[in-house]
Amino acid sequence: MATTSDGQRTVLAPVALYVHFPFCLSVCPYCDFVVYGGRAARGSGNQVARFVDALVTEIELRGRAAPLGSVYLGGGTPSLLAPDDVARILAAADDAFGIADGAEITIEVNPGPSDRGDLTGFAAAGVNRVSIGVQSTDAGELQRLGRRHSAADVAATVAQARTAGIPSISVDLLYDVPGQTIASWCASLYVTLALEPDHVSAYALTLPESDSGGDHLAPSPGASRWRARARSEQDEDRAADMYELADERLARAGLAWYEISNWALPGHESRHNQVYWQGRAWEAVGPGAHAYDGIATRRWNAASLELYLQALEAGRLPLGGNSVSGESVAVAESVVLRLRTASGVDVTELGYVAEWAAHNGLIEPTATERVRLTRRGRLLSNELFARLMPAPNAAVAQMSIEIRRATEDDWQIVRDIRLSALQQAPFAFGSTYERERNFDEQTWRARLSNPDGPTFLAFEGDAVVGIDGMYTEEDKRILVAMWVAPGARRGGVGKALTRAVIDWVAARGEERLLLGVAEENEPASRLYESLGFRFTGNAEPLRSDPTRKTLEMELRLSTQR
Repeated sequence: MATTSDGQRTVLAPVALYVHFPFCLSVCPYCDFVVYGGRAARGSGNQVARFVDALVTEIELRGRAAPLGSVYLGGGTPSLLAPDDVARILAAADDAFGIADGAEITIEVNPGPSDRGDLTGFAAAGVNRVSIGVQSTDAGELQRLGRRHSAADVAATVAQARTAGIPSISVDLLYDVPGQTIASWCASLYVTLALEPDHVSAYALTLPESDSGGDHLAPSPGASRWRARARSEQDEDRAADMYELADERLARAGLAWYEISNWALPGHESRHNQVYWQGRAWEAVGPGAHAYDGIATRRWNAASLELYLQALEAGRLPLGGNSVSGESVAVAESVVLRLRTASGVDVTELGYVAEWAAHNGLIEPTATERVRLTRRGRLLSNELFARLMPAPNAAVAQMSIEIRRATEDDWQIVRDIRLSALQQAPFAFGSTYERERNFDEQTWRARLSNPDGPTFLAFEGDAVVGIDGMYTEEDKRILVAMWVAPGARRGGVGKALTRAVIDWVAARGEERLLLGVAEENEPASRLYESLGFRFTGNAEPLRSDPTRKTLEMELRLSTQR
């Protein structure tokens, strides 16, 4: 987190600007972006001019010294803009933020003759990179996707961009498309590579089942039906084969993968998108646009075009919202984003997941002593990323739990709980030494005299909800084994008990707490992550069983009080 010397949080200046142009001549059924088609986009009553005025106002209102290393005009179909409007938008961005010399200026282009726009005019306005929405070069696939162009249109668009002097040309492709075959995918790759693009993005077609929300629009009934049919035709194994084919063919053409879905010639990697993957700050304008402060806060504009226009015409910022990631989530998000790239991450950032990922062939070392995804890792990245993210922060059960030091006189309580628990579910409670059935009073007394630290009991009212947690005074480590007494409330006990333990330790004036979690106990690990613990990557044998290991997690208690 960025802070000043006195501990105050700073506001990071954005290094990139995303401009969302929300108009298309027609809306593709798979598109989940904020897009308006029909009369809003064309004809005498279109809203484009009114929108550009509002957009410039928003840029002025959000501006602060940067300067920007990239500007990305996306959509929608921003190539519908007149070159003068593009120049006006870039001039406003330069006035409000400053645009660095040599900044990357990208505009998305549809290759159809009616919506590819004036590429020569865009170049004159300052555009130095185009991203062409090809998706496929197969006529049948293009028709099914609702696209308005042909393979010949794609070739014409690339040629016009070269003639206009635009130095970097990127092509977007989709795979796992309804009706697509390995043969047709190979053909699209062949046609695309024959055009010698500088950059290729290849995305699996995703078909979310989304309703309307503050930052997005609900799909039309027709689009919803189309998506339902399309999902039934998709195939994960075939999609994996298509990805592997693309990776091989693109590499042979000299385009190296640098992010899961992106390949480029040297020097043509998208600087704008790298801002996202590196977790740096960016600003965003336009309906539904999302910005990030580079620390933990994401802000978005509402999707409604009319409300957007009305607010800015009145001199106000548009309606929207924001979300702030907790520290553990923000750290995990940063690791996930950077792990998407060929640069990878330091292996220690993966914590306990590193061993699992290496064992399953998902990561490999780099020349700079980091780790990055293998091709198999890229195909299975979602599974890996899920393990890196903290568990959802469900609410802690409302339970009044009290903790006290255990005494020798508590032996009767301990024995009754152990016997009852082992009879009910001998496989479900505690670690190896607590499963031993010969636990006796002598063992209990020995436990109390353990120099590692005090043993405690936890109560909810008259019911014992947890026993046998050892807090070590020397290294602030706690080993918690929970047992639920017969008749005690069970729902949410694990999280509530752990929360009570954290508060109990914090009350002793400690600033951090280390927690030992059995290496194979993933459910417990997820629970502790949801309470704010973060894996440090250390592992050591359990004191009671040298064949099993404990993973170390850390919690900064000052952030929890």
